[in-house]
Amino acid sequence: MTPFFTKEKLAFITYKYRKTLIMKIAKLNSKIFYTAFGIYLFLLIWVIALKFNAEWLPEVGKELRSLPFSSRCGKNIIPFYHMFKNGFYFSLDYFLNVLIYIPLGLYLSVAFRTKKSGGGTLIVIVASSVIFEAIQYFTGFGGCDGSDVVCNVSGGIIGIVVYILFNKAVSDKAINIINVGVITLFGPFAVYAFINTIIHWQLYIIY
Repeated sequence: MTPFFTKEKLAFITYKYRKTLIMKIAKLNSKIFYTAFGIYLFLLIWVIALKFNAEWLPEVGKELRSLPFSSRCGKNIIPFYHMFKNGFYFSLDYFLNVLIYIPLGLYLSVAFRTKKSGGGTLIVIVASSVIFEAIQYFTGFGGCDGSDVVCNVSGGIIGIVVYILFNKAVSDKAINIINVGVITLFGPFAVYAFINTIIHWQLYIIY
């Protein structure tokens, strides 16, 4: 009598189970990645566009919107104009603008597999920075500054370079360690920021 569970059948079952498990792990990794990426994007918007719900936002916004469009940027549209005029100095704002965009370059590189679409990744980084500055220009929620675009794009490029240099190290396991860290450390903060933004929605009324 031929046994029901032959070696061939057991091997097939094992292979099928293994394939199903790999697919489930891949889906879980994808969910973890996009959850962490979403948290980062929200915090990026919260810091740059929403100005972390600062109390001064309505007053400064109203003052900037009262200016004609031609005066809202002034010479700030020229990157590092004040640095050229007054001499080199360290600006924490420039440093933070570089730093906050490094994860975007890394995340987009992982999502787009930058070796095949590095140009597309860079275009998204440049476009996002320009959009942020345009929002500030038209809404008055912060100053429109060409230096910020240069710093943001520089940070994004650093993220891309880090991915390219450590492509083998940035495996699914490594990126998931980063993702779990982002979710654990910044997840609760992102929830707080989101709730706080809803509570203070009046800050963003343009009048």
